[in-house]
Amino acid sequence: MNLITYPNDILKLSMPDFDFTSNINPASLEEDMIEVMKASRGIGLAANQVGIIGRVFVMQPQLMENKQPFALFNPKLLEINGEDGVFLTETTSSTQKA
Repeated sequence: MNLITYPNDILKLSMPDFDFTSNINPASLEEDMIEVMKASRGIGLAANQVGIIGRVFVMQPQLMENKQPFALFNPKLLEINGEDGVFLTETTSSTQKA
């Protein structure tokens, strides 16, 4: 599994739900994506950044008690609490130059 870099068109696509009936093992995908995320020194990685079509991302939590990386499959934002919300600056390994 390799990191896809810009300007690859897969990075511009809106991802459909991850298909749990596909031949992709979710546990293996999580492990592989975490490995790529760590190798690129990131704190998050989306499936399309490694060429997988589906709404999946892995993250390395920084502010949680359990700081082990994990995957989210088909996440949905249901609610934002508070007036201001939380805004963070996002960067991506897919646009970094080697």
